[in-house]
Amino acid sequence: METLASRLRFSTGVNCRGFVSLIVSSFGRIVVNPEQLLGRYLRGLRLMHGLTLEELAKRIGISRGYLNQIELGRRKCSIMILSKMASIFDLSVSDILDSSGYSKFILYK
Repeated sequence: METLASRLRFSTGVNCRGFVSLIVSSFGRIVVNPEQLLGRYLRGLRLMHGLTLEELAKRIGISRGYLNQIELGRRKCSIMILSKMASIFDLSVSDILDSSGYSKFILYK
């Protein structure tokens, strides 16, 4: 009998900051959704820069709750918000998308 662990194949692209960029099951289904990966990466950036949710939300111009939902992967991050975050963290939007693994998602049938 096949266990859950044996059914999962971890296709991970780990960047220099140690964030896992992609986890896909052997059936091609995404185990962690792209928004969760991006949110976890953004939270890591925020913490590395020593910012609280309140501080970063104020600098971006959104509510603390909305930023929290983005970091949890429950809300999608608009390109405008992502651009503001990239500027605060002195990165480009493409750096964030590539490093978080968000840009690596491919649709499977």
